[in-house]
Amino acid sequence: MEAQAPPESDGPKPARRGSRAAPTRAGRFDLVTRIGVGGMASVYLGGCGLRGPRRPFERVVAVKVMHPHLAHDEAFVKMFMQEARLAASVQHPNVVGVLDVGRDDELLYAAMDYVEGDTLASIQATAAALARAVPLGVVLRVVLDALAGLDAVHELRDEAGEALDVVHRDVTPHNLLIGTDGVARLTDFGVSRTRGGLVQTQQGVLKGKPAYMAPEQLEGRPVDRRADLFAMGVTLWEALTLRRLFPPRPDDSPRAPYRSLREFHPALPPALDVICRHALAYDPAARFATAAAFGEAIERELRGAVAPARELGGFIAAVAHAKIERERDALHAARARGVTAPEPAVAVGSPSFFEAPLRRSFMRAPTRPAGSQFFPRGEAVVADEHSESVTKELPPPGPTAPPTPRTSIVPAPIAPQAQEVALATTPPSLDAPSSVGPGGGWREVVVEALTLVALFVVAAMLAWAALR
Repeated sequence: MEAQAPPESDGPKPARRGSRAAPTRAGRFDLVTRIGVGGMASVYLGGCGLRGPRRPFERVVAVKVMHPHLAHDEAFVKMFMQEARLAASVQHPNVVGVLDVGRDDELLYAAMDYVEGDTLASIQATAAALARAVPLGVVLRVVLDALAGLDAVHELRDEAGEALDVVHRDVTPHNLLIGTDGVARLTDFGVSRTRGGLVQTQQGVLKGKPAYMAPEQLEGRPVDRRADLFAMGVTLWEALTLRRLFPPRPDDSPRAPYRSLREFHPALPPALDVICRHALAYDPAARFATAAAFGEAIERELRGAVAPARELGGFIAAVAHAKIERERDALHAARARGVTAPEPAVAVGSPSFFEAPLRRSFMRAPTRPAGSQFFPRGEAVVADEHSESVTKELPPPGPTAPPTPRTSIVPAPIAPQAQEVALATTPPSLDAPSSVGPGGGWREVVVEALTLVALFVVAAMLAWAALR
């Protein structure tokens, strides 16, 4: 896909390099408000045809704009353009499509399909903050959609019909967008690898989020599509348990023995535990061979438990109501008065259901978002930061032998970015220290009781002052 020259416009121009002002236009697309930010680019809600009283044609899009300080780095520019070309070559309803890519002065951008909804990571964070579980049917529907999109990516071929052997290498809840249309979509091909060289990575360089990497990917060995299926297995396991399966740091290789889903949720179907165990096999040959085979196993064993698209759409519309309304209001304002400078918004993947960030606290219950009744009651989790993408130099590969599995690791809880800590409502793991009894959670109980007394006293004083 070739970069297109920007059309003539009398509207505001993008900010120049070095300027702190946010851009308001990229090529033919108006930028309304920022809806996401990453290490290489920011994502804006935008569109074409939003200006003026007459709008014969209007298209709302998400515009990914490279950070100005990277726009002159040839390596990052090449990576950005290759990612856009790869995403544009995949035509599938479960993959976020790229509509246009170009450069406007010093602004490098890619226009993508806008998905009204939120990420799976954000849904998990909200469920964790509410001490609720994500409904099983919703999780299965999202994973099935993601596997369908992933299979289309893996089966991608060039013009000669030769397989490109694409490996996404960053299949995580942060890159799964769930729309109000009831469809989940895979996005972000920034660290993908192909045989044909659309997106290349130097040998010995580790890219992606370590907590979701297959063992061979962590060790710098050659990877194929089965590494993505391992990452999807981690995603499925974490969405059901709301806990971290593997350490988020690249120095800690995830080789601990598999922990059964039923240790944390005994009511889950045994067949689902078998499927997760299969996807998370240490040996790639023992995993599912394709994303299609992974999806077929879920449909065959759990067909009656999968939520229909209409149910998924209603779920995300209720749970992500605040985020969706904020973006709709921004579009309405842009149409009414013309596009203004974008205002920073909540980053993609954050618990946007809360009106303001919550402090880390044992006492304050998280704000109850609209649609929280959609979450079944489940276990609470302890907050920590979600794992970030890393780029790490690996030592040259030498003779490899299957490493000895480490001792079992108790999966760490998934952290809601709201930094909220809730009290557990299910029995602790056998390997985990007890949170009650001598030396356990009695201090938290005492602190909570004292805090509640203090809040009551403050409320009484305020009421007395008001009466005076």
